[in-house]
Amino acid sequence: MDQQRKNHSQQQVSDLVLLANQVLAEGAQGKQGLTRIVDAFCMVSNEDQLEVLRRLTPSKRALLMDALNSTKQEQRSLHPATEEYTDYWSKYSDVEKVRIEQTMEGLDAFRDHLKRMKAT
Repeated sequence: MDQQRKNHSQQQVSDLVLLANQVLAEGAQGKQGLTRIVDAFCMVSNEDQLEVLRRLTPSKRALLMDALNSTKQEQRSLHPATEEYTDYWSKYSDVEKVRIEQTMEGLDAFRDHLKRMKAT
C-alpha cells in the first residue's frame, strides 16, 4: 500500500508541475488559471507542495508564490458575515477549505524553504 501511495503522490506532483508550467507560462496568467493552480496546489500534501516548488523554475516558482500570496490577501479581505465571504467559500467542501487555509497559513514556511533552496 505504501508503494501505491508513493506512486499516487509522485503522479500528483508531476501533474501539478505540468499544470503550473501551463498556467504560469508567459501570457497565460488569467485569474481563472491562477485560481486553478492555487486550488490544486493546496489540495496536495505539504511534502508534495515542497516537491512541486523544487521542480519549478525560479521564475515560475516566484509566480506561484505571488499567486498564493494574492489569494491569501484576498481571503483576508473577506469578512465572515458578508455574502462575498459566503460566495467565495461556497465552491469548496469543508475539507478543501481546511486544506486551503492550512496552505495559506504555511506560506511563511514555504518562503523560508525557498530561501534555503537558493542558498544551496
